[in-house]
Amino acid sequence: MVTKSPESSSSVLRAQEKSPDVSQELFWMYKKRYLIEKKGITDKIYDQIKNLLWLIWSTPEKTPEPKYDELRLSHIAREYLDKNHTELKWENPDRACLIIYFPGWSKEKSNAKQICIPRTNPDNKTLQVSGFTLVPVPKSNGYNTEYIIKDKDGGLWNQLAILFPAENPKYTRKRLLQEEQILLKKEIIASEKTLSYLPQKKKEERENLGKKIRWLQEKFTQNRPKIDAIWNQERYIHFTYIPYRESLNTEKNRKQGFDYLADTMQKTYEHSVGKKTLWSMRSNISWIPIAEAIPWQYPWILNLIERMDFEVYFDSTGKALKSKDSIDSLMGTQLSKSLTTFWVNTSDAFNWQRSKVWAQGVGQIMPETYQLFHNPVATEKYPNPERKYMPLFPEPDFDIAARDHETSFRLQIAHFDNQIFQFPDTIKKNWKELISSPKTSIGIVALLAAGYNGSMTRIMEEVFGKEYKKSSLDIAECKQKLSVKNIVTAMDRAKERDIAAILETRKQKPYQDKKTKKLVQPPDLPLTQEQQEKIQKRTATYKESMTYVLKADYVWQYLSKKYPDKFNW
Repeated sequence: MVTKSPESSSSVLRAQEKSPDVSQELFWMYKKRYLIEKKGITDKIYDQIKNLLWLIWSTPEKTPEPKYDELRLSHIAREYLDKNHTELKWENPDRACLIIYFPGWSKEKSNAKQICIPRTNPDNKTLQVSGFTLVPVPKSNGYNTEYIIKDKDGGLWNQLAILFPAENPKYTRKRLLQEEQILLKKEIIASEKTLSYLPQKKKEERENLGKKIRWLQEKFTQNRPKIDAIWNQERYIHFTYIPYRESLNTEKNRKQGFDYLADTMQKTYEHSVGKKTLWSMRSNISWIPIAEAIPWQYPWILNLIERMDFEVYFDSTGKALKSKDSIDSLMGTQLSKSLTTFWVNTSDAFNWQRSKVWAQGVGQIMPETYQLFHNPVATEKYPNPERKYMPLFPEPDFDIAARDHETSFRLQIAHFDNQIFQFPDTIKKNWKELISSPKTSIGIVALLAAGYNGSMTRIMEEVFGKEYKKSSLDIAECKQKLSVKNIVTAMDRAKERDIAAILETRKQKPYQDKKTKKLVQPPDLPLTQEQQEKIQKRTATYKESMTYVLKADYVWQYLSKKYPDKFNW
């Protein structure tokens, strides 16, 4: 990129063109917007001021010391990357482009630079790029957008914006359709060959095979216009993201993040399905609308606790939870980061996230979960997937749907509504009473959040007992079991019980010693690789479920105190 200087600039500035620097481009974008918006000057006067400042600042003795608005500068950097990404293409699509900023101003350091880094960093490695050392803040999904950046002199640099290349979902769809066409063609040829060898006497078989061939040919023909419609799609699209940094973590930005989420959630509930909205659609508690059965605070809390890493709440052994004060401190830090990131990126916040198991977007939606509501099929897990949800999810491309905040929020609401089936009958009968009380409501949202992350049936069995569907729990007993403390204790007991059952399989039967005639207990067999993996998986599953409950409790308590005017009950 070449930074253009005014026609009347000095030879020093013309020489500066030969060694271009992003900082000048960013500074002038920032200055122009500020002067035009705040001071009401015209473009002509702005050009004159710019010419004058270029001449003054080209003198080494007069180094400027501008004080930037960090968030505004980040948005300017983001705008720059959005507009110039065609100029920033590189041969390797696994690279991302990062604009970094030095908050001080000195003769030795330029104010902003543009560097290319790996798009993902799953091993959390320290990077050495263009004379900078980048230490990643670990992220389990490998999308390390938060780095501690130092130059060779030890100066700390901030991140302004990062440009990610991502595979275009439309291109992916085209590729899948092309692969399907190849398979259809092969099947048509094979079926026609089989038909030619079938004796004329086998009329029924010939007729069935003929129907199959006609169906395959029809599908092959239908796919052609679909491929033509998306033929010119490029393989990669770019999206720009403002990484979190501590200087953006202010009370004002956190409040704005809260308001953004609350406003978007309200729009989600007002989303019309024909002439209906979620306020008027019936929930699976038949006499209550979905919007009343699933209060907006439930999915709202879920989107924050999805951002909080459960692994940091355990001690160095990874088995026991840290002290409550330590956990609360960590949760407070993570919650502040989430609210800040939601505001600085608004509708693009967390859309770049994709987990190892392919959960994607702000709601960490799984492809099969989206398909369940986009095109529902009854299963044992979801016995009554009503078709009422289908109009909420018309988008056929999962990647596009997962990156849209309102679509993600609608899916969470529909998912919670479907999970109501798993609760004991006593709770379902008294649903309105239980969700209207903050104490029991926290327990319900904690269970719904844990069920969204894992198996709702398993969680219900842990908390209410394996025979909870057949047993007749009274309302007082249900209220007791819905306390956060009881839920965590029940999950911990279930974890120990499951691990003990695996360890029990190592024990060998006692035998009678031939000489002493006494029973001898042989030593336990060593754990197999399969058993070790099973224990690790069970432990991780329970740990995550337990922390979802703790996170739901913490976020609820924090927000009800911090923003009582909006987070009311």
